[in-house]
Amino acid sequence: KLVVLDTVARAMQGVAENNQENATLLTKMVETFQRELGAAVLAVHHTGHGNTDRARGSSAFGGDVDVLLRLTRVELDDPKQMFAKLELQKTKDGEAWDKPRYIRLEEVEMGDHKSLVAMPATLANIPSKQTRATEERAISMELFDRKIGTLLADQPGRTYSTRKLAERLAHDEDIDVKEETLRKWLVELANSAGTTARTHYDPDGKIWVARD
Repeated sequence: KLVVLDTVARAMQGVAENNQENATLLTKMVETFQRELGAAVLAVHHTGHGNTDRARGSSAFGGDVDVLLRLTRVELDDPKQMFAKLELQKTKDGEAWDKPRYIRLEEVEMGDHKSLVAMPATLANIPSKQTRATEERAISMELFDRKIGTLLADQPGRTYSTRKLAERLAHDEDIDVKEETLRKWLVELANSAGTTARTHYDPDGKIWVARD
């Protein structure tokens, strides 16, 4: 069984989403659905206007869920070509995804109206070469960002210069990128908000170090 809340904002009409107490009440309602109906609950929520990397409103929305997925539209020049990217941002019990999943939306006739059907897709199905290249680079950067965190976490107290860290990561079998490019990526990630790499970079000493 599946219960869908479409959307969280509509389910919370009249109360503030930013209030943690209100968000917790929604969580309790979801738990009641799970217990009484024996069902999974899918809550559709929007991201914030200023920060599209997290759910709008209280941080409890992301903190209380078992699985957190982020769905974004893949921008293409042809409006008839509709693709979306699905990213796993959190899972309590399941395995994390190495890469995002893609969905293709197909228009179908439903009597006197039209609707959309979600079909599984891959990055190779996206018709625009430029968009594919952009998506491929984003996936590589996300993998690279995670690798930085893992490497430094395994070496507490060890410090690296940008050149030495790029040299070390270039030997990772999962990273098929030239060392020169990795140095540029390190600089980019160090200056990008929300990345794991940024938390490990000391701009004053211009060194990389493990941090909690």
